[in-house]
Amino acid sequence: AISACEKGTRWEKACQLFDEVDRHQLQSNTITYTAVVSACHKGSHWRGALALVEEMERRGLAMNDWAYNAAMSACGAGRRWAQVLGLFHNMSEATVPPTRVSYNAVLDAAWGSREGHLLFAQALHNEVYPTLQPESAGLRSKLDLHGMSTGSVRFAVSWFLSELMAGARKGKAVPQYIELVTGWGKSRRVYDVADIRADVAQHLEELGLPYDFLKNQGRIGVDVRQLLPRRGREAGLQQP
Repeated sequence: AISACEKGTRWEKACQLFDEVDRHQLQSNTITYTAVVSACHKGSHWRGALALVEEMERRGLAMNDWAYNAAMSACGAGRRWAQVLGLFHNMSEATVPPTRVSYNAVLDAAWGSREGHLLFAQALHNEVYPTLQPESAGLRSKLDLHGMSTGSVRFAVSWFLSELMAGARKGKAVPQYIELVTGWGKSRRVYDVADIRADVAQHLEELGLPYDFLKNQGRIGVDVRQLLPRRGREAGLQQP
């Protein structure tokens, strides 16, 4: 019954049923807790999700990435960044390997911080974002940002631009136009508030880079020539 409420995003009913389990002195287990935490996430009830995960930890229940991820995502939606970071670090202590969802949540919380850059580097090392493999052809390059969050796409775009600039400074031929594949939210879940296409556009505006929404609604074209040193631009122009 709790799982049915979780799938139907009825978090209040899920919590009510969970309380009934305790009232009748029935044994709650990891599966039960995880279902209620997930229901709280989908209902944007971050306090409930956080309290349940903390209770799981106190009781010494077997922890899993589903519970941590749901709690971090709920806290992130509530802009409770310190709680997100705390939960992420608790995952390590509980020897629960973080997933893409975990990194998405914590990178949202850590955007703009030194810790965030270290966490993004860790995510790259752990190959959490397998689509972050730029495809280049002559003066153009494509970067697939599917499956990322507001914070993680900002780290990814900044990282990619830094890589281009580093290559240009060394005199390497680098792309001068990049295509960012964001998707356009058609498959976004109802409880997922992220709009990656809009987030990327805003980040590009903050960087002062000209961009265009391409005919394919899920793609953004960016002219990066103004970022590149003259030597890198000239090297790029020598590409066929």
